[in-house]
Amino acid sequence: MWRKKIGMNNKKNKEEYGDIARKDREASQDRRGVEQETPDSGDGNRGNKPAGGKRIEGRRTDRRILSTEEGKNLGGAGNVEASDVLRRNPGADTATQHKELVRWAKERGRFYSEADHKALKNQLTYDKSRWGIESEVYFDIVNGTVTKVMYGTVSNFNVVPSEFLLHRITLHNKYFSESRYKLRGIMNHGNRFAFVTEQPTIKGDRPTKEEISEFLLNIGFSKDRFSWKITDEFGNLIRLSDTHQGNFIKDENGYMYCIDSVFEIADQ
Repeated sequence: MWRKKIGMNNKKNKEEYGDIARKDREASQDRRGVEQETPDSGDGNRGNKPAGGKRIEGRRTDRRILSTEEGKNLGGAGNVEASDVLRRNPGADTATQHKELVRWAKERGRFYSEADHKALKNQLTYDKSRWGIESEVYFDIVNGTVTKVMYGTVSNFNVVPSEFLLHRITLHNKYFSESRYKLRGIMNHGNRFAFVTEQPTIKGDRPTKEEISEFLLNIGFSKDRFSWKITDEFGNLIRLSDTHQGNFIKDENGYMYCIDSVFEIADQ
């Protein structure tokens, strides 16, 4: 489809969760920014400010679009390794990709068992009323992160894992690095395959539609009647959709963040 190849709160619960949490500690040291509004911790913490931003009338004007490889690397060792596993067998169907990722996750200590899943619920904060059919969202107020269990099987439709890693993690990180996704692991219970991801946290307000359009135009996107679009360093046409207000946050300094994105690589 693309013309050039691109890289793809108790002691027991803490013990259950600890193995995977320790593996992600190093990857979590470089958090800088943002995610959804979280339950108020009561300390007024708004998260860390993104590095390198100029302030002009409350707007950040110097955001840099990363290379595709940088976007993949920003997804952490999990994203790099999982992408490389799937790249070795590019013709594999969805079921085969599921099996390869589960095998990889178990070998690398990144597989979330049912006990790990329960530990997320017991250790972290969540509001089940905010969950959709696509994901579960957990807030770690202490460390300032959001963990998402993002299901790869929704309404009998299987998300192709290689496309998820490229579109939902690598390309998101490429264009919206301050709200980067990291792949923490894989979950596979019954017929529900899921990716476990992590993002930084920030508090803020929903921007207006006009503010979202201004933000996307300023960083290089253009709009047609179908979606927003931009051309990558390989000459591929990249489309961005689902840019509603619920997927963006503007912080108290006017910095804009895309917290969830739907990318695809389209034919010209």
